[in-house]
Parts: sequence; structure tokens; C-alpha cells
Amino acid sequence: IGGGYIFPLHENWDLYGAASLVRTDVKNNLKSNINLSNNDENKTSLSVKAGVRGMVLSNLEVRGSLGFDNSTEAFEDASKFIGEVGTSFYFIPSASVGLDVSFGGGIRMMLGGRYSF
Repeated sequence: IGGGYIFPLHENWDLYGAASLVRTDVKNNLKSNINLSNNDENKTSLSVKAGVRGMVLSNLEVRGSLGFDNSTEAFEDASKFIGEVGTSFYFIPSASVGLDVSFGGGIRMMLGGRYSF
């Protein structure tokens, strides 16, 4: 569960913030594949971030954020601060593909798509 807020800065630029609580429940058939700390099978974690995003071209968005996340290492109590940069290319105004790169405790990349309706 989570929520966020977008604050317009300029015609093409926004500040944004988001927070979420994530509940993880490991099923019996996965337990042998995961190193659980403190014999914990369930965990509720927190993620918060704030950033800026903007349209640098009519179909290209760039974004950057800083945040705190203790869900990245689900069962190893590895709370950390994370920086993230990303971009999205819009094929049409309601559909895009994007790449996000996160820094903090290692580099993670995520390729994804977005459709707005």
C-alpha cells in the first residue's frame, strides 16, 4: 500500500514524493531457496523517495530521486539510502518504455513499460 504527490514546478517539470509499505510473505516451497534472517518468514518494510522529473523532449522524460528503502534485501535487514535515475520514451502520449538505474548497496537496473488511461 502506498501513495504519492506530484507538485508542478514548471510547464514540463515536477517534484514528486512517494511512500509505501510492503508486506512480504514467503511460502513454504520458497523457504529452502532464501536465507532468512532471524527465522522470519514475513516482513513489512518501508520505502520513501522524493525526486524531480521532466520532459526534455516532447516524447522523452528524465527523472532522478533519492530515497530510503528497507525492502531491497527482503530478509537481511539491509536498510539503505538509494539514488535513482531513469528515463522513459513515449511512443504515444499514453504508452512508454523506460529504464531506471538504482544506486545504493549495488547497482540495479529495471526495464519496464507504462500505460496510462
